[in-house]
Amino acid sequence: MNIKSFILNISFFVSTSILILGCSKSSVSQEDSYYIKYQVESSMPLGIIGTKVTNTITNEKNESINSVTSVGDVWETTIGPVKKGFVASVKSVKYNWTGEVENRLKILLRVQVSKNNGPFALKKSDEPTTARATAELQYVVE
Repeated sequence: MNIKSFILNISFFVSTSILILGCSKSSVSQEDSYYIKYQVESSMPLGIIGTKVTNTITNEKNESINSVTSVGDVWETTIGPVKKGFVASVKSVKYNWTGEVENRLKILLRVQVSKNNGPFALKKSDEPTTARATAELQYVVE
């Protein structure tokens, strides 16, 4: 084998390797990642102060996380990343609620999703006009 053939063979091998490696990297698709934004909005008629709600969400590790907030506040938190199929869950309950009928507290729930760091989009909401002491919402990431 002469030097010219040797150089041509090495050049061919290097070019082919680069082409194969470049193609294999581009053909591998990355799995989508999602971020979940939970929102709880609670309200009562004016003049009623001091009422609180306990908000419970499922985080990216499928753990339940609690947060107590004052009625009248808009509470939100964002978790992630999560994968397709994740069950986003948010629940809000009047603090120290004992099961009595609630005719003043209004609770609104929303779940928004961001796919691959895109803008958040509302995926599911529960926004009734009637009073209640508890509300719960789930959404499966699609």
